[in-house]
Amino acid sequence: MGKASRKILEIISKLSGAESEDVVLGPHPCIDAGIEKICGGYRVYSVDPTFSVPLKDLGYLAFCFSFSDVAVIGGKPSLMINTILLPVDADERLEVKIAEQLDKVARRYGVKIIAGHTGRYSCVKEPVVVSTAIGFTKKPLTPDNILEGDSLILIRPLGSEFLYSLANLRPEVMRSMDASIAVWSKSKEELNAVDPALLMYGSGFASYMKDLAEGGLIRAANDLADASGFGFEIVFDELPIPPELMILSKRFCFDPLAASSSGTLLVVVRSWKADMALDFISSRGFVARIIGRILKKGRYLVREGRRHSFPERAEDPYAKVVK
Repeated sequence: MGKASRKILEIISKLSGAESEDVVLGPHPCIDAGIEKICGGYRVYSVDPTFSVPLKDLGYLAFCFSFSDVAVIGGKPSLMINTILLPVDADERLEVKIAEQLDKVARRYGVKIIAGHTGRYSCVKEPVVVSTAIGFTKKPLTPDNILEGDSLILIRPLGSEFLYSLANLRPEVMRSMDASIAVWSKSKEELNAVDPALLMYGSGFASYMKDLAEGGLIRAANDLADASGFGFEIVFDELPIPPELMILSKRFCFDPLAASSSGTLLVVVRSWKADMALDFISSRGFVARIIGRILKKGRYLVREGRRHSFPERAEDPYAKVVK
C-alpha cells in the first residue's frame, strides 16, 4: 500500500517514451520531478494524487503536495492542471468547494490553472485530486550539486503530516492529547514545503533539497543517497521530533523517522554556510536544525554517540494508524 517499491519504480522510470534532447531529467525513482530545458531556463514538472485528507483542506493540500516537489528543484510555481474525481453519491457542491480551494491557493502563489478534468465515477470510493504542477527556474537543483562534507539541515519537525491527519481523521487515537489535537488539526500550513523551499533556493544556501513526504526521513535520506551516490550521517538527538510522535511511535510500534512529513525539508548546504543558512531560515519563523552531514560512503544514524546502520526501508505508519 502506498508509493510503489524502489524495484518497481526503477522499471517504470525506464519506460519513458520517445527520447527528447530538451528533457534534462526524466522519470527517476528517487526524484519527484522532471526538468525540461527551454529558452531562458528550465521548466519543472511534478504530479501527485491527494486523497484520504480532510475535505476542508483537500484542494489546498493538492496544490502543496505537487508544488512542493517543484519548489525543491528551485522551480517558481507558474501553471497547474487538476483532475477532480468524486464518488457518484458525493455532495453535489463538493467539486465546486474543492475548485474554490485550488483557486484560492493558486492565486496566493500567482499560479494559473490552465486545464483539468472533473467527474463522478462508480469506481471512485473517496474524493481524489490529481494535480500537475509546472514551475520555472534559471538553474535547477539536482543531486550532482552535492559534495562530500556538506551539511544536512532539517526544516520543520518530523511527522507533521502524520499528526495533522490523526488529529483530523482519527482524534480518538490521540487520547489524552486534547491540546495537541487542537493544534495539529489546524496545522495545514506545516504541510506546505513551497515557502521554505523557495526561500532556501532564493537565498543561494541550498545545494539540493528533498521533501519528507511518504516514508518520512527514512525514505528521503535514502533517496538522496541513491540519487547522489554519497552516504550520510544523521544525529538522532538533533532531530526535531514532536513529543506526540514519540508517544504514538511507542504505542503503535513504528519508527518515528518513517512518519509522513510532507512540508518538512531535508536541505543540503555547504558546511561553511550551514550556520548562516540556519540563522536565515530560523529568522523567517521556521524550526530548523543541523542534523548531520554528507559522507563519501555509508549510511549511519548516530545515537548516544554511537553509529548504527541507517534503516534501509520506511514502513510508513500512516496506513497502519490513520486508516
